[in-house]
Amino acid sequence: MLHVFAFEFTSVREEIPESNPVTRQLVTDGRTKFSFIAPAGWEIRADNSSRKMILQPTTSTGGFIVRLSTNSVPASAALLRSSLADRFQNVVILDEFGAASGSGPGLGIEFLHVANSNVPATTRLAVFGTPEGLVEIALTGSARDFEKFRPAWTSFMNSFRVESRTAQRK
Repeated sequence: MLHVFAFEFTSVREEIPESNPVTRQLVTDGRTKFSFIAPAGWEIRADNSSRKMILQPTTSTGGFIVRLSTNSVPASAALLRSSLADRFQNVVILDEFGAASGSGPGLGIEFLHVANSNVPATTRLAVFGTPEGLVEIALTGSARDFEKFRPAWTSFMNSFRVESRTAQRK
């Protein structure tokens, strides 16, 4: 039997022992299912055609973009670093790191670049393997205001999960 899955976005209430319940966002696409808890006070938009989620605080510019891709995971930080020049202007690498999430390790890089409006921006980018390619998480903010987003990044990454959707099917 052939199953065709579309990019779907839903929310579920999750009970956490010794804490208040939270709303976990679920995204399914093909054989991949991922979930996360959005930072409090942030808006979420799904862009089904480009297979991405956009999370932004309601009070300032900047935010996360979570994008699914059928590309393979870069084999090394060097390959991830070399791909940045094709996507961003005037890239200056600030840090490379082993990205951690609730699903396990990935690759990460933080860099300065020029955003669409010719404004200096800082982006923290992490990539993780999925059953069909990769999921990319990018936190971007103005270079001036970027530090205020770090706590939201840490909470988001700790809540982030990727799993095979087909493994859940019986």
